[in-house]
Amino acid sequence: MFIYAFISTQTYYVSILAILGMLQVVIDKAREAKREGKEYGGSFMIFGEAETEQENNEIALRRKVELMSKYKQSFEEVENQQKEQIEIENQKHRERKNKNLRQINQLNQEIKTQEQSEENAIQKLSESSPEQKIILDREKDQEIGEKLRNMSDQVNETDKLVEIRRHELDNLEQEAQQQRNEIQGLRKLSNNQQQSNKRDEQKDQQESDEEIISSRINKKEKLKENDKEKQRKKEKEKEKEKKKQNEKEKEKEIKRETEEEIKRKNENIIQKITIDKKEGSFEDKQNQEVKQEILIQKEKIKKVQEIEIDKEKQRKKEIGIDNNSISNITTRTLPYEFQTTIFKYLAVLDKQRNGGIAIVRGNEEIPQMISFNEMINLKGIVFALPYVQIWKRTDNIERIIEQQSSTSHDTQSKTQDLDKWIHLNLQLDFETEERIAKFFIGKDMNEFVGVGIKKLPKDIKVVVMSQGPLKAYMSEKQNRRGDEITELVPFSV
Repeated sequence: MFIYAFISTQTYYVSILAILGMLQVVIDKAREAKREGKEYGGSFMIFGEAETEQENNEIALRRKVELMSKYKQSFEEVENQQKEQIEIENQKHRERKNKNLRQINQLNQEIKTQEQSEENAIQKLSESSPEQKIILDREKDQEIGEKLRNMSDQVNETDKLVEIRRHELDNLEQEAQQQRNEIQGLRKLSNNQQQSNKRDEQKDQQESDEEIISSRINKKEKLKENDKEKQRKKEKEKEKEKKKQNEKEKEKEIKRETEEEIKRKNENIIQKITIDKKEGSFEDKQNQEVKQEILIQKEKIKKVQEIEIDKEKQRKKEIGIDNNSISNITTRTLPYEFQTTIFKYLAVLDKQRNGGIAIVRGNEEIPQMISFNEMINLKGIVFALPYVQIWKRTDNIERIIEQQSSTSHDTQSKTQDLDKWIHLNLQLDFETEERIAKFFIGKDMNEFVGVGIKKLPKDIKVVVMSQGPLKAYMSEKQNRRGDEITELVPFSV
């Protein structure tokens, strides 16, 4: 090994050691300083560092061997502990098996002892005297006889109840037959009245159809014919009033006759009761029959009164129909051109008067003045006031299909406020393939009608109608509203 040292003024101690022949001490300290990253007595160029690296490798190997030995020892200790635990558990399991086997053997012995005791008891019973058997049989026979007696008593009681119920049913059947006969008489009277009412309705329908035909033929002739028809109507009204008066008189006579008959029957019944009381032959059954007859007579009177009430209601309806036949509603057609967009039509109307919005075909002729009956008879869809309803009329069916709004109760409660006006909205959605129409109420369209119209034709008219003042607006390219409306009825007009 050759070492060449560059000695500075600060390394006198190292140089002295080197001169004195103690190079080995200097080399060891220089190696230690190098390992620690320090300098010792100056800088040295040490040749033969391979020996130091070998020493370092040997030290590292020794450490690895020590670690491996420690790891093996710990691993062996863990294995030994696991083996001990497994042996302990196996011993416990064996002990449990032995206990279970002992219990099973004990139970088998107990079962055998019980079987032997039972066999001994059976032998003793078989060896017992026949006199005891006879006594037991007698006791059993007595019990059975008592049960049979109780059952026979119950059967007799049920037979008596059945006979009583039969008598009651016979009496009820007789009373029912009497009531049926009376009901049949009342039905005949009501049928006759209904037939007369149907005839009057048929006449009215024929007259209304004739009026519609005449209005379509010529508008000028219609004005002239209206005056004549009004006169005819007045004459017919007079005739109807005469008929009604005659019917009233007849009804009054029938009432008088029925009341007189009832009074006579009551008087006869009262006389019979007084005579029977004197003689002592009056019974509870007769009292019941008298009461039933009185109740039947009262029911007759009630039925007659109900018939009169129905007639008054029909009379009021006829008066309303006559008012609805007067042409006092003005019409206005709004601009429309088919486009694939969403249209909105708004009409501001007096909510207490007749009016509405209608969708009809483009070739339909709408007069400037129409009646309420003509409005709801338009071939198309009519969103009408004052009841907030949708009216639809088809070509095939000569009648009006009325469809209430799904929010009719809410709309009536909300619109009946201090405000005199109501806002009716119509949305035509032609962006969809089905071409849907939906109806709304209010400025902000906050209320909707639960029924919509689908499959609208491209050639249509939008007509606004009102019995009083009217304002109408139209706008295009609006936002879609009313996704809640899922029930859609086809136009089919």
